[in-house]
Amino acid sequence: MKRDVVRPMKITTKIALRAACLALCIAGAPRGFTAAAAPEAQQDAGAERGIASIREDQALLRRQLQRLRQTMQLLESRLAAEGRSRTVELLREGLGQIERREAESRTLEEWMASSESALESGQVLVALEQQDRAIQELEALLDVLLDRSAEEDIEERLATLAERRAAVARLAGEEAAVERAIEALREQSRSEAQRQFDAQVAELTQRQQALLEQTLAASRVTRDFEFEALGRELEALRENQTTDADLFGRWRPAENATLEGARDQLGEARRNEAEAARLERAADALTASAEAPRDPDLAARAAEAAKAAEALRAEAAAQRAASETATAETARANARAAADALEAAARRLAEAGQSAEALDAAAEAAREAALALERQAAQARGAARQARAQGNKALEALANQETEPEGLAADVARRAQELLEAAAEAERAAAEADARLAAGQARPREARAADQEARRAGEQALRELERGLDELARLPSMLAGAQTEQAQRAEALQQALQAAAAAASGQEAQANRAAAEALGAAREAMRKAAEAAAASQAGAGSEAAERAQAALEQAAQALGEARAAAAAAAPGQTAELAQRQQELAQAAQQAAQGASGLPESARAALERALEQAQAAMEAAGERLASGQSGAAAGEQREALESLQAAAAASRESAAPSTPEQQAEAERLAAEQRRIAEEILELATLEEERDPEGGASRTLRRAAEASQDSGQALQRGSSQEAEAEAEEAVAELERANQELAEEEERYEQLRAEEQLFEVQREAEELLERHLVQMLATRELDAGRERGAGPTRSERLQLKRIAREEAALGTRALEVATATAEEGTLVFAELLRRAGEDLERVARDLDEAGDYQSGDGVQLRQRQVAKNLEWLIEALKEERERRREQQQQQQQQQQQEQQPGESENRLVPDSAELKLLRRMEIEVQEQLTSLLELHPELRSGTPDPLVLEDVMRLAGRHERLSELFEGFRTRLGLPPPGEGEAEPWPMEQPR
Repeated sequence: MKRDVVRPMKITTKIALRAACLALCIAGAPRGFTAAAAPEAQQDAGAERGIASIREDQALLRRQLQRLRQTMQLLESRLAAEGRSRTVELLREGLGQIERREAESRTLEEWMASSESALESGQVLVALEQQDRAIQELEALLDVLLDRSAEEDIEERLATLAERRAAVARLAGEEAAVERAIEALREQSRSEAQRQFDAQVAELTQRQQALLEQTLAASRVTRDFEFEALGRELEALRENQTTDADLFGRWRPAENATLEGARDQLGEARRNEAEAARLERAADALTASAEAPRDPDLAARAAEAAKAAEALRAEAAAQRAASETATAETARANARAAADALEAAARRLAEAGQSAEALDAAAEAAREAALALERQAAQARGAARQARAQGNKALEALANQETEPEGLAADVARRAQELLEAAAEAERAAAEADARLAAGQARPREARAADQEARRAGEQALRELERGLDELARLPSMLAGAQTEQAQRAEALQQALQAAAAAASGQEAQANRAAAEALGAAREAMRKAAEAAAASQAGAGSEAAERAQAALEQAAQALGEARAAAAAAAPGQTAELAQRQQELAQAAQQAAQGASGLPESARAALERALEQAQAAMEAAGERLASGQSGAAAGEQREALESLQAAAAASRESAAPSTPEQQAEAERLAAEQRRIAEEILELATLEEERDPEGGASRTLRRAAEASQDSGQALQRGSSQEAEAEAEEAVAELERANQELAEEEERYEQLRAEEQLFEVQREAEELLERHLVQMLATRELDAGRERGAGPTRSERLQLKRIAREEAALGTRALEVATATAEEGTLVFAELLRRAGEDLERVARDLDEAGDYQSGDGVQLRQRQVAKNLEWLIEALKEERERRREQQQQQQQQQQQEQQPGESENRLVPDSAELKLLRRMEIEVQEQLTSLLELHPELRSGTPDPLVLEDVMRLAGRHERLSELFEGFRTRLGLPPPGEGEAEPWPMEQPR
């Protein structure tokens, strides 16, 4: 069974189909039984009406089958779009089952139709046979939709999963053992020099860690971290202010007019280019119409001319539309002229008919008109070149201004000018081609490419100008917002410095106040700059921004003085740390010199890591000497990272050197190859079992890691081999977890199917029992009171007794099977129903003197009520499972309810609820017995009544034992001494 069949996402669709198909199965079955009983009722006056009713029901079932098929077809298309392949596969198999024809060449629907026809013709036995066949086909359809072909071997699949999990766990243990052996081999492979070096690095690391902690403590005393944070914020303000001041200095709003003029010129050039393109398109259409009528056959030539005329009329309509939307009068006139020329050429071709002379004349006129339009297009292109040249000239003047710093508008102009100059060669080629056209020579076809290049360059330059002007238009608000934000940050920093000044004294407090005052001046200047920017006063804004920048410089200098004063107030805090840090740097240098005795393969990495650690230590010592403990802590962390890198490089350099070590490495490599092969074999089996599952891919990754570990051992890299072995173990554990999750899904599916089977058995028992109840009631109503049963009544009572006894036996069998699954309360309810059915059967038969009165019917009602309770509880549990599966789809980590077992068929809460109802029923039955038989309180009751009392006592005892089992397993405390054992009904719900 594929994993996706049991996934919560797909439960809703499956249940809908299951309910529809199961309804057909259940609805079909009773009619078969009724039809079977029909021959016995042939003599009854209502037999004909009964058969007619059955025929109507059969037709209804057939219509329901048709709706089911339509639903399945709709679901198939929808789920196929969602990519739910397995569910779509089941739907297609189900549709195939509906349409399948057996040896008698009938589909399921045809079996139903034939049963309906047989009933109409009075062939009841034939109808019964065909209904049985339809029920078999419906059950087969249900099996397909429920994927029952796979569910039949769920136990085998669960056994396979358990076997695979055991194999994966064994391989994980073997891989872990190899990992430990590699670690031991790596430890043995280390030389004495490596051990000494590792000890030195470990000592350096320990000492550096201690210095870092002491530095952090010193920073808290001198508040250096606070100064560092203030310094970072002040530095960010300075950087932002430098950027804004630069923008203010390069912002010259008056230059925008030059850019706008150039933009207008380039826009005019674009319109002229568009006009030229329209005229060229019309000229091309005329040229094509002149070339079209070439066929020597006049009829064919006339047909070609008609097609060409139609194309000319279409182009004329386009030109006419362009003449109405054009903005310039020249463009409108040219478009109208082009439309007139096209319409005239179309008219001439249409009027030429099959006259060769007329067709030739029309073609010649079209060529002349095309040439005229090409000359007009050349004039438009010339106007476009002139407009671009004027725009380029304005841009060039702006870009070449010798101002310092360069203005923002000049920068935009230079970028646009570069784009225009890139197409200068293409413009020259296009101008030469237009000059030849004006002189009466043909324009080369290659000139079109030059036209396109020049037009593309003009478009790019125009877009660059528009983008630049847009940015310049947004610059005032951007600068105003930036300076406002800067002022707010400066004010916050000023308040922090004022608070620091209030908490300090002496030179430190004085320096903090000076820094706060400078920040206040910077804040006011920033606000002035924001106001100037909003009013587009670039000069005033630039002056204010520069004043703010100078004030921030003063604030930074004053903050440095305050930091130095704070450090000078506690000289012993950092001086000693600086000395010890320098000594540690020298020790790191000596350790680097001692690395010369290590393997050459790792020596370079070791020396580089130690050199980096030494450099960071020296920098930290310098910071500490100047009182900057906060900055020194950062350097110390870098030194620690370099020392850790040196230790890792040393570990990686350990390689087997002696023959014994090499032999052990070879043995471990061979062991890794063996494990990898077994894992691959297991992955292949898993892929065959479940191609869509993830366990096979996880196992393959584990096999790759195991193989890589073996190869690393052969290369002598024990560190890499150990890391790969660790990865293999992790992947194997992950695969085991995936298999465990799949096993749990199969357990859930098995439990769901078991619940379904128990419910189906209970519904069938109830349905058949209700038939016998009705028969008993009808028979008892017709018996004469006080008289013995007639021969016919005895035969009927014996038949009912046999049916009830058979139902009792079946109920006990289902109870035994249910108890084996650990569902003891459900099993007890079934066992109770089975015992009551046996008692009913005995009372109805000769052993009970053919009773059919109130006592027997009361027990029958009790059986029906118990079965109804069971069915209700089973439905509630199945619904609860569906809701839980939907919740698990939304929240993968679903916490289990306290006290519930993982693999129980139903939860304790459901059984306790049913247990309470059963105990209440026992009490009610006992009360009823006392009311019906007062002699129970005094005197000698009837033996049969005593039997009922003992039966109720036994049931109460079993219920008490069941509750005691729940209490013990759930860990509930026993009642205190002197307290009576509470009945289940008295327990809190």
